Amino acid sequence: MRVAEDIVKQGMTSSGAFNEALESFVANHKLKSIIETGTYLGEGTTKAIIKGLQAHSEPFKFFSIEVNPVNYSKAVMNVGKVEGVYLLNGLSISKSDLPKVVEFSDFPDWCIVTGK
Repeated sequence: MRVAEDIVKQGMTSSGAFNEALESFVANHKLKSIIETGTYLGEGTTKAIIKGLQAHSEPFKFFSIEVNPVNYSKAVMNVGKVEGVYLLNGLSISKSDLPKVVEFSDFPDWCIVTGK
């Protein structure tokens, strides 16, 4: 098992073929409502989702939630003002629902998890 924090020290992001596929999926299925947790800097999946939503030229609502206030501020600057896009600084679940202890066992070597 590999832990994400050990692989990407500066945070998680995506690019390339994955983002192109995500953008095409959103555009081709004409998705109109999306909630994303984990905006990070707004340059990976967030940007791909926005491009896909804009490609189908129909009204949409896209909420992207980032817990880290520094990353949230950077994402707001990177995304800019886009009608129908709402970046939120917060948690997607209440603090009382967050796990107190996370244990990872019996994961295959190719599985990447966040947390230790």
